[in-house]
Amino acid sequence: MTQGKVVPPAVRERLAGDDDAAVRAAAVTDQLWAGAAPAVRESLFADPAPEVRCALAALFPGEPGPRPAPGARVRDADPAVRGEAAQDPEVPTGLALELAGDGDDTVRLCLSLREDLTEEQRAAIAHVVPHGYHQVPRWIVERGHGPDVARRAAALGHVLLRRSIALQRHLPADVVERRAADEDFFVRLTLCQSCRKAPHDLLGEMYAHGHGLKWSFLRVHPNFARPGLARFAGHPHGRLRRAALDDPEAGGDLVLRLVDDWDVGAFALRDARLPTAELHRRLNIPGCAQYAAGNPALAPAMMHRLLDLAGVATVTGS
Repeated sequence: MTQGKVVPPAVRERLAGDDDAAVRAAAVTDQLWAGAAPAVRESLFADPAPEVRCALAALFPGEPGPRPAPGARVRDADPAVRGEAAQDPEVPTGLALELAGDGDDTVRLCLSLREDLTEEQRAAIAHVVPHGYHQVPRWIVERGHGPDVARRAAALGHVLLRRSIALQRHLPADVVERRAADEDFFVRLTLCQSCRKAPHDLLGEMYAHGHGLKWSFLRVHPNFARPGLARFAGHPHGRLRRAALDDPEAGGDLVLRLVDDWDVGAFALRDARLPTAELHRRLNIPGCAQYAAGNPALAPAMMHRLLDLAGVATVTGS
């Protein structure tokens, strides 16, 4: 190139695609970048030659450089880059759908969770639902609390989108009702664990049949404890017999009925409704005393006596 002469844009673009990597690197200038077609930029970002990569780094000193054009990201050799592009709303829908047949399961899954797909487009993507937890799509994290977005996501066929919306703490009543009847067990369980409006009947179902350790936390849900739970006192399922103790209208008779229950006896011994005489009697029975001693209905004098018997020094206020 002759010094002092302006190189036409078409010539710059041809040089940027030259077979010689040194020529391609020399073509990477502010003038090229300002007027280059998207395909030229994509080609340079995908260029493996060290000289070209150094030229790009020099063009944007101290910065990671401009984001690669969508086409370059969609066709990148790294599945992590393709996966990020698949879910990026700045990547046009039509371009992103080129990844529908991608060989990487994660890339196809990311694509299937896009907000802008039709149900037909989403269903045509052979995505694999992973076991365990999954990343919630950004559009649901940012806007899933809004009624319109919540209703739209809750009505979609993709099970991970329904699970994602069930994670929201506050949902419209109609969305809660719809997802409480969802065919997917984990949508219903997630709703119980996360949403403050999860219905009582569903909480009871999930409490009885939930997997893992999280089932126990359902008892602290504000909609769990209700009058009527005492009906489970004779239920064959131990968890539901324990739930009977959460009936706010149940009395000491129910607690006394469950105090010798193998599964829930320890909880009954710590229940403040246990008749006082029975509570004191249990303090002298091996295997019961350690639980009865934790009953909040114990009088302070009895607590001090137990501490004295155990040789525990007490500190009194001045």
